[in-house]
Parts: sequence; structure tokens; C-alpha cells
Amino acid sequence: MNGPTYPVVCRHPVNDVGRDFVVGDLHGCVDALRYLLHEIGFDGARDRLFSVGDLVARGTDSLAAIDLIDKPWFYPVLGNHEDSLIAVATGAMRRHAW
Repeated sequence: MNGPTYPVVCRHPVNDVGRDFVVGDLHGCVDALRYLLHEIGFDGARDRLFSVGDLVARGTDSLAAIDLIDKPWFYPVLGNHEDSLIAVATGAMRRHAW
């Protein structure tokens, strides 16, 4: 069973109403992200956050990091850790190898 296909490049319109931020390698450290977003006065109704991969693994809350995908202000890029997680979930990689 093949999963959905996604465009290699996804273009977003200019954010004329707020700010854009880029973060990488969250690795499940959502509490640290929440703290930083609070510190900069992040406004989910106006601002956008682009994540350049590696939402999961290492940190304490990978599930909360995955939940960010459902936020309308969050724009993720698939990282190698997510790719491995998908491989485990689909049976293409053994769990202990991840």
C-alpha cells in the first residue's frame, strides 16, 4: 500500500498580516518551542511557523510535536526522523532499528 504523494516544492503566499518563523530539529521538545513562541509573542491567527524537519525522537513529547501538524499556522517539512517513523508504521523498517 502506497501512502499519499506530496509535492516536492510547495509555495506559500507572502504573509502580509504577520510574521514567518523557521525552526528545525524540534525532536519532540514541544515545551521549549511553546516557551519560545510565547517569548516572541507568536500569534497563531497571523504568524506562521515553518518546521524544517525532525519533529520527533530524542525529546520527551514526540506525540505533541506530531499534533502540531494539525495547527493551521504550522507548516512542516518531512525530515529523516519522520521518514523513519513512517517506515516503522508501515512495516518497511523494524521498530528496534529506529
